[in-house]
Amino acid sequence: MRRDRKVYAALAVIFLCAAALVLAAGSKQPEILPDTRTVIEQRTETTADMLDLNRATEAQLDALPGVGPVLAARIISYRERYGGFASVEELLLVRGIGDGMLAKLRPYLCIE
Repeated sequence: MRRDRKVYAALAVIFLCAAALVLAAGSKQPEILPDTRTVIEQRTETTADMLDLNRATEAQLDALPGVGPVLAARIISYRERYGGFASVEELLLVRGIGDGMLAKLRPYLCIE
């Protein structure tokens, strides 16, 4: 009989834990996902204001904050040598661009 009580007690604990989990999961607020069109429109507006790193001219790069003619030439040279950039973060491979400079440039650049 003692063994039966232990089994019933264990089952009761498992049942109560499961019930608590179900109740907790049911009380969460559903996530509100943005309308896909809105996200696409925002992205289009954002990238329209940005400079494509794989198409930018040396003069356009030179006009970016913290980029002078030497660094702009290095970016163009890297792009020509390696066939373009796969991501904006790849700028870290260009001599003279570190984490701080990348953080400054990121709002102005994109890859299309």
